[in-house]
Amino acid sequence: MRRNAEPPASLILAPDAHTSLPLPSVEAFRRALGSLPVSSNWRNLTVCLWNARELDQYDLSPMDELIVNLHTEGAPVRTRLAREWSREMPTGHLHLIPPGVPTAWKVGRELGFVSIHLPTSRIEGVTDDADQSRRWIEEMRFRYGVRDQLLAAAAAALAREVCEPGERGSLYADHLADTILLHVLRNRSAAENDRGRLARGGLSSRALRIVRERIEDSLELGVTLADLAREVGLSRAHFARAFKDSMGITPHRFMTSRRIERAKGLLLRTDQPLADVAFEVGFSSQAHFTDQFRRVTGSTPLRFRRRR
Repeated sequence: MRRNAEPPASLILAPDAHTSLPLPSVEAFRRALGSLPVSSNWRNLTVCLWNARELDQYDLSPMDELIVNLHTEGAPVRTRLAREWSREMPTGHLHLIPPGVPTAWKVGRELGFVSIHLPTSRIEGVTDDADQSRRWIEEMRFRYGVRDQLLAAAAAALAREVCEPGERGSLYADHLADTILLHVLRNRSAAENDRGRLARGGLSSRALRIVRERIEDSLELGVTLADLAREVGLSRAHFARAFKDSMGITPHRFMTSRRIERAKGLLLRTDQPLADVAFEVGFSSQAHFTDQFRRVTGSTPLRFRRRR
């Protein structure tokens, strides 16, 4: 029996989520599942946490986005193939639904999963070659029951970011989403992967200076990976790789380290409460600020202030 209840059109947004209109694919899931997600929207990226009850089967019409699902709760699921149903797939499996592919699913009454919605514009953003992007999209195939530790870890990290956002701005979510996207694209066809591999090499000293200045100016409110890449005229994926080649760490790790350095100054020069310091340097909570401060310095912010 399918659930036919039609909930309100609004989505439940996680704290600090960007309140943009939901993607058509999110609405398709909502109608099919008869439930509302906890959801966060970033630029060209939406992540939803679904929890459906009293559901035996649901169908999804073709969508315009690449969908990556991580099954987290409930009984094993099956998907409909050409003339039969697939084997049962328990929690921990991933399902990759490319644009334009309809799917149908049998579930065991209760279902929990993370859905990551990646518009084609995001796929086009990982390369400077529009023709190659179109070929990548056309060559995608529906993959179900995938066991992949990297994809599962990145999807779980995005789910945590929906529930407990750590820092303002989408740099961390961008990094995770592009990690997922590039991994999916590189594994769809080994031969095409060899031809389409992005060029390696670090940023020029001028480009690095521009990017570092932009990061420094964006510590409080955050910045996207696309914004940084645009500053130096590169695709997101090329920029992220070139930055790491130059600096030895990802753009997100670099921004976090700069936030910690600015926080050190505030801790030494002011008597601001720790929560205010955290907010001023771009962290969403004092708890996350404390965790990151300890990771970088080996000390908590309070101990750092008292020692000085």
